[in-house]
Amino acid sequence: MKLRYLPLLFLLLLTKPAAAQVFTIELPPVPALPASQFRVAKVVDARADRTMLGYVQQGLDNHRVPANFGQSLAAELQSFLGQQPADAAARPVVLRLHRLRLAEETRASSERANAEIMADFLLQENEHYYPLLSVGIGTESKGLDVTRQHAGNLAKLLTDCLGQLAALPATQRPAPDAAPLTWAQVQRGDGYQPYLFPIQKTREPKRGFYRTFQEFQNNSPGQDTKPFEMTQKPRPGKQWDGQPHIDALLLATTNGLRTSVRGVWGLSDGQTAYIFQRGSYFPLLPTAAGYTFTGFAPVDPNEALTGLVLGSMVGGIVGGAIGSAIAGGGHEPMEYEMSPTTGNLLALRAPDGFAAAADTAAVYLYRRVATSFGPPVQVLVDGKDAGTLGPEQYLALTWRDRRRDMTICLQDAQHTCHTFLPVFGTTTYLNYSQKKAGEQPALQLMPAKEGLFHLRHLKLRANHH
Repeated sequence: MKLRYLPLLFLLLLTKPAAAQVFTIELPPVPALPASQFRVAKVVDARADRTMLGYVQQGLDNHRVPANFGQSLAAELQSFLGQQPADAAARPVVLRLHRLRLAEETRASSERANAEIMADFLLQENEHYYPLLSVGIGTESKGLDVTRQHAGNLAKLLTDCLGQLAALPATQRPAPDAAPLTWAQVQRGDGYQPYLFPIQKTREPKRGFYRTFQEFQNNSPGQDTKPFEMTQKPRPGKQWDGQPHIDALLLATTNGLRTSVRGVWGLSDGQTAYIFQRGSYFPLLPTAAGYTFTGFAPVDPNEALTGLVLGSMVGGIVGGAIGSAIAGGGHEPMEYEMSPTTGNLLALRAPDGFAAAADTAAVYLYRRVATSFGPPVQVLVDGKDAGTLGPEQYLALTWRDRRRDMTICLQDAQHTCHTFLPVFGTTTYLNYSQKKAGEQPALQLMPAKEGLFHLRHLKLRANHH
């Protein structure tokens, strides 16, 4: 390749992808299920974050795209589980979802698709509900492009949960100390007792090396642990706010030199468990959902690829400088949530700059003359006045509740409404459409590219008036 093409290549590699659409997950037909003395009569979505299932990677640049079901989680699972063999004698239970999440991980030669579920089954007696069984399962698949594997992974998790339910005898009763729950408490997620791994049941994890994540789960460090000590030294950079660089050093080696402990998932000093990430150990802090830790922000795969390609093409000192400068990113601190079920890491601040803790979604509601008819109308969000929408106008709306649907209503003759849960960290575009008099108005969910084009057009027109 000639050098005159390098600027073009550089631009192609650094170009950010356009605003992403939502990748729709469609569950396959339910496989053959074991005979059970229980049947799922209702599905309740009690997740703390109902906005999406997670992110998938698409395109040559592996840009992140939110993934979700085409309908609500409860409706999707009710349809999936409705294919269970019906038995009039089976006892009805409620399947309550506390976590259902998927993720993708790109490695040197393949991709991995991860999924996990945390749920419980509730037995109804009169007007109360009692926890019967708690489940926590993870699964993983590999391939060159794993995005299409998520539906099968989620189906496997659901059927595995049903298998655990089917293993219970028909006479199974809730625990004697199980407190009764009202329907309102069920919907809020009250009374959930998550399945706990051995590591979560102890305050002082056993001292030693965790060669695998499973050894961490089981609080069973390997028998080959050698004497070691934890060391600390200041970490440069104000962004770390005094958090030290933590390492583990073997006390004795054959040549008398102390070496760092590597090739492990993590370790424990007998008081605290640590996860190993890119040359440093970070303490794991137990939470109700699992663990959190502050580690290194992920390296942007596009920037790493750019540095690798340009460094190898240009070569020498210049190429090495370009590669190391770009690939040297990802050393900013970032807080992670770690799942005790799968070991998956969820960045609590998305790499695109959206703050998960802010719980804010952006929604643009607009109206074009070409597809709208009639006078301005009043807009209500969650029953509260949000402004007036006339032809060639738009409203910028926000939503901050990840557990509750957003309802937008217009005070037109038909009281047109649209209820949905917007995807946080992206922009949603809604077009108010009524092409001719007498036609039923509608709030159309628009593709991101088309919605952004329409909005820019409306902004330009507004600036010229």
